[in-house]
Amino acid sequence: MVQMRSNKKKGKGMALYMKDKWAKHIGKILNPTDNILYVQLIFKQCSISIVQVYMPPNDAQERVEVAKFITDQINEYKNNNNNNNYLIIAGDFNAIVNKHQDKLHVTKQWNNNRIFNTLLDNDFIDTYREANPNKKEFTWSNSSNSTRINYI
Repeated sequence: MVQMRSNKKKGKGMALYMKDKWAKHIGKILNPTDNILYVQLIFKQCSISIVQVYMPPNDAQERVEVAKFITDQINEYKNNNNNNNYLIIAGDFNAIVNKHQDKLHVTKQWNNNRIFNTLLDNDFIDTYREANPNKKEFTWSNSSNSTRINYI
C-alpha cells in the first residue's frame, strides 16, 4: 500500500493498494496535492504510471490543480511514449461522463467535467464502460439519487 496523508487538513490523503510483489517495482511516488497520488512502477520491459485523483466537488481551485496535473501527465506520456510506457488515470472525479447511463435520475443539472473530454480526446478509455457498454451501475448514492463518479 502506498499512502500519503495531509499535514494540513484532517481527513485528507490518498492511498493506493497493490499486491506486495509489486512494491519492489515502485520507482517514483509524488503527492503534489492532497488530492493527487502518482506512483510509477518500473519493470524490465515497461513502466506503468498510475495517477490517482480525488476531484473535490466544491473546491474550484483544487479542481483546476488536479486537472492541470492530469493534463501535464498526458502530455508527458504522449511526448515520451515508446510503447513500453503506460499511463493509468483513476479516481473519484465527482462528475458524470454519460448522464443517461451513469446517473439514476436524469435531471437538467448534472456535473460534467472537462477533464473527461481531455481523456477521451487522448484515446483513454473508461474501463468499466468498455467492459459493460450497456450496464447501469453506480459507485455513489444518497437517499434521492445514485451516480457513477469513480473511473479507471
